[in-house]
Amino acid sequence: MEANWRTSLRTKIIAWSFVPTAIILSAVAWFTFYSYQKVIGDLAIRQDRDAVRSKMGQVTRATGMLIDPVMVPVFLDTHYYNRDSL
Repeated sequence: MEANWRTSLRTKIIAWSFVPTAIILSAVAWFTFYSYQKVIGDLAIRQDRDAVRSKMGQVTRATGMLIDPVMVPVFLDTHYYNRDSL
């Protein structure tokens, strides 16, 4: 008497334990990947914003000193007060 491997109890137990486990692990992996991607994107945007703000201050000072050295401190003070009030 030869046991059919599709109807054997061992195959059914393995299938009914492996398939749900694989589905759950796939869902956890996808959720983890999505979360990390979102956090990395937020960090990249924040770093870009800080870099742009730093470079903008340097450009403002450099061009301001070329245009009118007397008005640059007034403009920069106003710029920082407006930014902090947001």
